[in-house]
Amino acid sequence: MENRSLIQIKNNQIKTENIDYHQLTLSLLNEGLRTKMLTGAQVEQIQAQIIAMLGEAISQYTKYESSSVRTETAQGILQSLLYSIDYYLMKLSSLEQSIEAIQQINIVEIYKQGLELVKCDLELAQNLLQEVQNTRLPVSIIAYNDTINQGLGEFFQSYDVKFDAQNTAASIDYPLLFDDFGWTGINYIKRYLEHLKLENELCSHFNPEDINLLLEGYGRQYGLDCTQPLINISELILKNALCLVLSGRRADILTINQDDCDLLESRMQMLTEEQFPEMLQGAMNTVFTQLDITNPAVQQYFQPFTDVFCPQLIKAVKENSLSVLIVLTIETFTSSTLYYEPGEKLSDEQLRAVIDKLMECQDGEGKADIIEREIHNIEDLTDVFGADCIFGHEYTAIFKRMGDYELAILSSFLLNDSPLSNDKVLSTDHLHRTENELYWQEKLIRYLEAGDINRYKNIVQLAVELRQQY
Repeated sequence: MENRSLIQIKNNQIKTENIDYHQLTLSLLNEGLRTKMLTGAQVEQIQAQIIAMLGEAISQYTKYESSSVRTETAQGILQSLLYSIDYYLMKLSSLEQSIEAIQQINIVEIYKQGLELVKCDLELAQNLLQEVQNTRLPVSIIAYNDTINQGLGEFFQSYDVKFDAQNTAASIDYPLLFDDFGWTGINYIKRYLEHLKLENELCSHFNPEDINLLLEGYGRQYGLDCTQPLINISELILKNALCLVLSGRRADILTINQDDCDLLESRMQMLTEEQFPEMLQGAMNTVFTQLDITNPAVQQYFQPFTDVFCPQLIKAVKENSLSVLIVLTIETFTSSTLYYEPGEKLSDEQLRAVIDKLMECQDGEGKADIIEREIHNIEDLTDVFGADCIFGHEYTAIFKRMGDYELAILSSFLLNDSPLSNDKVLSTDHLHRTENELYWQEKLIRYLEAGDINRYKNIVQLAVELRQQY
């Protein structure tokens, strides 16, 4: 039910801060008495009806063999009765209608109608579970899989709508992005499944391999087995996706390296705190657009995440700890495990189509996205570099996407003996290269020389070892 700050009823005021929506019937009785909407006699009559219902329910529970049960059992049955009454009152459109229902409808009839609503939502929730199972993500997170495969099913096997409707007996370990543990019984389970379905839908717009790499990166970042953490998958995805959009890249890439993180952090340090909320809201809308997320329910569910993420992002930027807030891609290559397996080479027509796309694209990040998606062979990559379709700083955007291994492969074409030592250096061969080849090769050398000297040396050494394998 929608919360309202103040509702006028027959010239009396119901204060919603006095209403506990998780114990609606009791709080409405108390508030009705306070506002004189209900008389003391009316409240006593309703309480007496509930007690009579409890006596009949206990008899049914014992199959009329006894009229007494243990205190905790009686309390549970009473809570179950009130749960169904609450369920009916919650389906009404306002607190005014809820009060009027208590005044005008026999409480037994309210209970019966509420019980039918509980049964109806139980059936809806079972259908939702099937949908969630059909759309589950191919990930290895134990809590996620166990909750969907076993935990939620346990609830439906043991749920008792009549005598224990408020119980949420299930092994649900997977945390949602947004959860409210104040709800119980089928109300909680149905909400949980609705939210999990929306989270699955968002995640389905990302490549499953990229999602698993993100989860592996999270485990590596915190020294954990990536199957064990009690983390929300959509939260990890959204944090990286939003930061990618803020850095000018596509949301669906998901991978962010340390250089990307440092650059974004330095940019955001120039912003005021007041600029962050609007910036993040715009980034979230861009995520929806880039991923073609048009379901209003998905958008409505995830939009509030910017309010949660905003203070986290501001704090991380202030403390230079953005790399802790998101998941970084860590590239590790060692000489003992060097290998290079060329990807499938494009046909001439396919390569021409990629070059045409690059010519139409007007920014480096966009061209980097195209290459990342379309090019999987080193020969195709060098052909693209030599096709006069990438210019100036656009090469920097592309080189930044590459790990040391990919850069070493490109650098292996440029190895030459140093005139001052026995070391190898990177330089261009003006006698045997075309103008376009020289252009991208010089851009690569300048990019590497402008970076960390130790990284430059490591890439050159890696290039030497690769050359020896040819």
